[in-house]
Amino acid sequence: MAFLRKAGKISGESHAALVRQYYSTWAGGCPCVFHDGERALHGAAPKAAYLQAGVPCNTLPPYSPDLNPIENVWALLDIRLAATAPKGFEREKAFRRRVRNAVYWVNRNHQKTLRNAVASMPRRLEVVTSGKGAMTPYLSLIHI
Repeated sequence: MAFLRKAGKISGESHAALVRQYYSTWAGGCPCVFHDGERALHGAAPKAAYLQAGVPCNTLPPYSPDLNPIENVWALLDIRLAATAPKGFEREKAFRRRVRNAVYWVNRNHQKTLRNAVASMPRRLEVVTSGKGAMTPYLSLIHI
């Protein structure tokens, strides 16, 4: 999301280009990458780009919020948006600016949390598997 500059659908080629251009600075050092079932993210070009970056790209099982660290990121954004919410009416342009600033704030102030969320994937998989799909503590920010 942070790298999409133009509206429209992402293709395998455009995703591969994003991986090649940004992966080392955006998520360098992460042991693996997980995506949902979006076909464009798992085509030949993205797979080759991830392979070139030296990181495996895996698919999240459907309906597994405990396996999706983005839920923790949404929680951070919700907290920031609530903290910066105006008391009165907010115009669309101001709201968009506030959302953009909240994303920048999370990126600036929670880099360790974001990296930990991604690095927690092997533990998340183990907990979900051992719990036979039962609810896990990973929807709580305390555990990332």
